[in-house]
Amino acid sequence: MSRFRSRAAAVLGSALLAFAGISTAEAAPAAPWNPVSNASAAPKTLSADVWTPARMEAAIPADNARHISAPAKDQPSAAPRRTPLSVTPAAPKAVEQPVPATQAGDTATGPTLAATVNASNLVGKVFYHNPANGNDYVCSGSSVNSAAQNVVLTAGHCVYDGAWMTNWIFVPYYDHGARPYGTWYAANMTTFNGWTQNHYREYDVAFVNVWNNADTLGHTVGGEGLRTWGSIPQAVLGVTALGYPAEAPYDGQWQYYCLGSATLDTSDNTLGMPCPLNGGSSGGPWLQNYDNATGLGYAVGINESTSGSTLYSSPFTSAVSNLYNLVQDDVYS
Repeated sequence: MSRFRSRAAAVLGSALLAFAGISTAEAAPAAPWNPVSNASAAPKTLSADVWTPARMEAAIPADNARHISAPAKDQPSAAPRRTPLSVTPAAPKAVEQPVPATQAGDTATGPTLAATVNASNLVGKVFYHNPANGNDYVCSGSSVNSAAQNVVLTAGHCVYDGAWMTNWIFVPYYDHGARPYGTWYAANMTTFNGWTQNHYREYDVAFVNVWNNADTLGHTVGGEGLRTWGSIPQAVLGVTALGYPAEAPYDGQWQYYCLGSATLDTSDNTLGMPCPLNGGSSGGPWLQNYDNATGLGYAVGINESTSGSTLYSSPFTSAVSNLYNLVQDDVYS
């Protein structure tokens, strides 16, 4: 759905409520799976120099470990069930030879997992400023295939944490300060009401529409595929997790990976897998069917938070499908 149509729908919905004699102020609270967006105020002339090497180096790893809330027991855990979504990965205009990522730790392997993993051009580092506390932070994210070729998948706490983030950029294939595929600026950030209002962990997912004067993100690095489920799965097999961990013993300068399978934690409806990735890797993708030659796979989760040696992801249910469909054809030029 385009941004214009979504705004029109919101206006129409308010008009219908008023016609029915129901005040919009008396309407029921928004469901946790409802989307909420914020268009960035970043001007089109924003320079990459805003993020100098020194400022990047000083940015703090985002850590979501303190957000440990689950939906109330009387709250449905996910949006109404719909047909699972499957978006096919897309290659960029030109495919370059990948470079091996670094293994974060020994984890379980399966028949669909490679012995080693090449770093993906589609995965990158996220930098942003949080006006709520005045600090700069780092996260991770990945380019996702879309009609507009401008969508980045990341964690909800990498776009909203007490306030909408500002000076938000995505640097695909960040390599020790190098930006081989340029800098991409946030045009619009979209996450769930259940995250911004309640910090429900299963809604800690976000999509960011980005722009760059040179080309679209998808044409430049390609786009990962996307898979969702009709309901929360009990297990997800064959996962390759990628990100830029920035807490010791990592320094946030290069991609790390874990291989394994995830199981459902019913206490807060999140999926967990053995993996030592830590702060800074938040928002990096969980990929199935990862292709070492192209860096392409199907995103089925994100690095949401960590506890000890377990990495957690929000489940990609129909709520994520709805969020993606809302933004995937929005064009910002």
